[in-house]
Order: sequence, then structure tokens, then C-alpha cells
Amino acid sequence: MKKIKINFDLINEIIDFAKDNNLSSLSIAYEDLKIGIKFPKENKELILSSTSPLTKEEHFNNNLMSIKAPLSGIFYRSGHPGGAPLVDIGDTIEIGQVLCIIEAMKLMNEIVAEASGTLKKVEAKNGNVVNEGEILFWIDPKI
Repeated sequence: MKKIKINFDLINEIIDFAKDNNLSSLSIAYEDLKIGIKFPKENKELILSSTSPLTKEEHFNNNLMSIKAPLSGIFYRSGHPGGAPLVDIGDTIEIGQVLCIIEAMKLMNEIVAEASGTLKKVEAKNGNVVNEGEILFWIDPKI
């Protein structure tokens, strides 16, 4: 795979474009690089937040990417009660891979990876309620 140098100034311009045009999400693909940007529904500010000991600046510098809950509900790490976690720290994850289940209104919703990489941290606790937009996982994306 060819290494691609990321131009963060260009990415910031793309984010500004998306905000200025009131977009809720934007996806860009160029050669082997795919970038997806989603904005919270409440406002159009891109939010990076974490309950982990790393600061926002450390996350940015380490190029970690968050995977957030797309809906509110009960977070489950396994596909069935008592089962092994679907993913664990250090696992390599691929786009489309099921990472967890969120139960909402008695429906089991599979949450899939939108990027590939290595799982670095699990923020949510198994069996606890998570809110839409809450960070579930941190990954080191494969670029």
C-alpha cells in the first residue's frame, strides 16, 4: 500500500466547507485514502471529547480516531449474553466489522466500523447506557 501524506490544512478547509454549507456528513475518497466527517445533530461544530486520560491535543497528535454511538441505548460488547467481546484492545478492525451492539427500544443495533485500524481503547462499559454521540472506542486508523 502506498503511503499518503495527509494535508491537515486541506482537511480543515474541507471541514469549514461542510460547516458553511450546513452538511451533516461528508465523505471523500482519493486513491487509498478515505475520510468521513460527521457533525452532531445539535449544532454544526465538530466535537472531539474524551473521558480518557489523553487530552484532545494528545489524541490529535497521536492521530487517534473516535467511534461514537449513532444512537442512545444499552451498550453490549458481545453478540450474546456471556459471549466474548466482538473486539478487544489491540485487535485489528476492518471497515464494516461489527464492533458492538446497542439495544434501543428492544431492537439490537449492530455498530460497525467506518474505518480500519487498531483498537486502542474502549470507553463504554458493557451493559451501561450510552448516549448518541458518546465515544465508544478509540482506534489508530490504518492510512
